[in-house]
Amino acid sequence: MFMIYLKRAVGLMSVYGLVACTQPSDLKPRLHPEQQLQQLTRQASVQWFEQHPIAATLSGIHDFDHVYGDQLSIEARQAVHQWRAGLHQTLHHMDDTQLSESSKWLKLVMEYRLNLGLRGEAFPMTYLPINPFENHWLSVLDVAQDSQTQPLITRQDYENLLSRLNDFSHWLLAAETSMREGIIHRVVLARSSVDLLLSQLRPYVAATAPDSVLFDRFNHMPASFVKADVQSLQNRFSQVLTFDLLPQLTQFVTFLETEYRPYARVEPGWWALPNGQAWYRYLIQQHVAADAEPEQLHNMGKQAVLNYQMRLANLQILQQGHGALMTWLQTHPAMVREVDRPALEARWAEQLTQHFGHAEYFGTWQSARIAQMPEALILSGYPQRIEAFYLQQQASLTAPTASSPFASMIASHFKMTASDRDEEPIKPIFAQSLILYVEALAFEKGWINQPSEQIAYFKDQLLAAAAMVIDTGIHANAWSRAQAAAYLKSNTWLRSDEISAMIDQSIATPARLMTAKVQQQRLMKLLTEAEQSLAASFSLKTFHQKVLEFGTLPITLVEQKVHQWLKQQTAS
Repeated sequence: MFMIYLKRAVGLMSVYGLVACTQPSDLKPRLHPEQQLQQLTRQASVQWFEQHPIAATLSGIHDFDHVYGDQLSIEARQAVHQWRAGLHQTLHHMDDTQLSESSKWLKLVMEYRLNLGLRGEAFPMTYLPINPFENHWLSVLDVAQDSQTQPLITRQDYENLLSRLNDFSHWLLAAETSMREGIIHRVVLARSSVDLLLSQLRPYVAATAPDSVLFDRFNHMPASFVKADVQSLQNRFSQVLTFDLLPQLTQFVTFLETEYRPYARVEPGWWALPNGQAWYRYLIQQHVAADAEPEQLHNMGKQAVLNYQMRLANLQILQQGHGALMTWLQTHPAMVREVDRPALEARWAEQLTQHFGHAEYFGTWQSARIAQMPEALILSGYPQRIEAFYLQQQASLTAPTASSPFASMIASHFKMTASDRDEEPIKPIFAQSLILYVEALAFEKGWINQPSEQIAYFKDQLLAAAAMVIDTGIHANAWSRAQAAAYLKSNTWLRSDEISAMIDQSIATPARLMTAKVQQQRLMKLLTEAEQSLAASFSLKTFHQKVLEFGTLPITLVEQKVHQWLKQQTAS
């Protein structure tokens, strides 16, 4: 929900000024708490986008297109800490009794995330400023090639890009310095992540400016530009590439290859880092919003995998399938082309409207481009994945372009935005979580009633559960890469390249892969509690209104909110 407020506030930036966030202590005490919270939210929007200018650009906010952003220097980290601590203190002393219901929840969300941010400062993430899956560094290079993400229409647009690329070259030097410190403190990337980084960076290294893939943006300027401006911009861009960006990229790649890689972790898991177990538990709370221990999540995932395998085995018998289950799933085309799409869409549109209402619950979210792409590309960190909400396609040897028939309908109904654009400290109930929840609900309610639909459903759920197993296995149980690969090979239908890509993502971004499944399970548990507590008075649509009415709260606060509502309902 906080991100929604941030994006709303952007429209007011011209009124309040695009300046560094005023410290909370500067607020006038005579403001009513409701007004004070609104002002804090506006200030937070400016602060957040100043700290994440690439995310701003990718979100369609172009006030910060001229900078890359600095979160590595001591001064920048101190400024962020002071802002977090000051804002948290101001919120803590705010009089809740004078706030509206929605503002109370906004305040809780802000406090929750600030707490997480302050706790996270105990872990040395600055020693790991770059990895192949959290790649704003790659986004800025893509921005230099893709006019859809950073428009180049006016001369000022080109000036902004020049400034950003120059800023990025300085950031690369700061990143190298931080990673050298990481070597000293034994906080280093896994070797597989370094190899992926090198494969992503090498295409951008060139001997001369005209040889660079980045130069194309300056070879095709708008026809409205006068010749002198074109020549001036091309010359300046050539200088930026020749004297700043290309030398720094070359130096950084050389550093990774010759100096950093030998010290990179052979062990893939976070447990191998100093204080790694505690760090991993923090990442679980940050991204999954769960206090559960890794071993508990590991066992939950294993049990879920076994359950879905049993269901799929029964479907294999009903379909008169033969051979090993996973081999059959690899070759079984029970995806979109076996489903009566018009009938399915009509049925689901009716059910979604009946049990969730219309999409106004997510009306403040901008509509996303719904795109379909192979699962392996999503898992391998395909650069353009950040530009749209990509529906995860099922892997199939015989039907590589087929996907689950449900995800696109759910995403379209709720007008979901790209979850990758939300770079806040903790993910809310974002797109994948809600999709898995609606799919599970649909199965329980009998909306998924054809064998082909059920196979697609169980394959979705099994893969999400397997992600829980390998993520906790790698980062908490000291699994080797080979152990994780063996588990996925035995328990899923994924091909070897898809297995490798999934493991690479888990290694580089701990806890991220299991977010959707854990949150889905917690939503289903909440649903069961509500059904049992309210009995005959239970309304599925009312339940969903309570879950979604304030936007996308962190799952912990969703649980708190629903429990509060149930207590009120049973008391009355």
